[in-house]
Amino acid sequence: MQSLQTRRATAPAAASRAAAARPQPPARRRAAAVAADARMQFIRGVDEPTVPEVSLRRARTGTSGAAMMLFESPSIFQASGELGEITGLFMIDDEGELSTTDVKAKFVNGKPQAIEAKYTMRSQFEWERFIRFMDRPTAAQPPAPDLQRAQRRVRSAPGGQPQQQQPQQQPVAARLRALALREIDPPPGGEALAEAGCTAMLEAQRAAKALGLEPALFDDVCCGMQQAVGGGGARLFLAGDYPSLRYACSAGDAAVARKWMARMAARGGGGGGGG
Repeated sequence: MQSLQTRRATAPAAASRAAAARPQPPARRRAAAVAADARMQFIRGVDEPTVPEVSLRRARTGTSGAAMMLFESPSIFQASGELGEITGLFMIDDEGELSTTDVKAKFVNGKPQAIEAKYTMRSQFEWERFIRFMDRPTAAQPPAPDLQRAQRRVRSAPGGQPQQQQPQQQPVAARLRALALREIDPPPGGEALAEAGCTAMLEAQRAAKALGLEPALFDDVCCGMQQAVGGGGARLFLAGDYPSLRYACSAGDAAVARKWMARMAARGGGGGGGG
């Protein structure tokens, strides 16, 4: 027969074994934040798949500007009555949200045909933030089931079954126009001229990224621009080379922009590959 002290000593151990055998509640897992693609919404929660035509205007100082976005036949027209009223344009990505309430519908013969939205940027920070949003791909995830009717475009598949169309990617020409490369006049000289040359190089790098240059070609282009700007060539670069690239981008001419990149790559010692 066990003594009282022995029973007291074994009681905590038995309690521990019982607690270990008892089913434990599942541990709470912290949701991982996943970087979202760029999304545009006229009604919160309803993604708009239509890719807009974007026209950018920027002050010569580069500190302010505006973006005009034209959505031709947006799908939201088909479902706005069921899901709510259009209250603005909401642009959402992993950095947060941009929004504007300056949204107007365009009518033809009494029927809505397009939506025009204006987003105003009042600082260099807001301008760069908007450009980063435009550089992101559109959302690739399928919408929630209750929103599919408003967002889905279908086409006839070979088997006769409707097939969901993949979201459109912004074309290269539109990306180039959306850059709105800065107009940079050559300063008289000194540090101001060197700084202007560096600014033009950074703007040209944005164009190279919009074209989707491969890393090796991008490196050759950067080396070529350094060769062009260095050794007292900054003024010629700002007066001749850079304006031609800026004009090609503003016109959305990807072929001319790629030829410009090929010329710079050749200066940097690369093969160019300007096709």
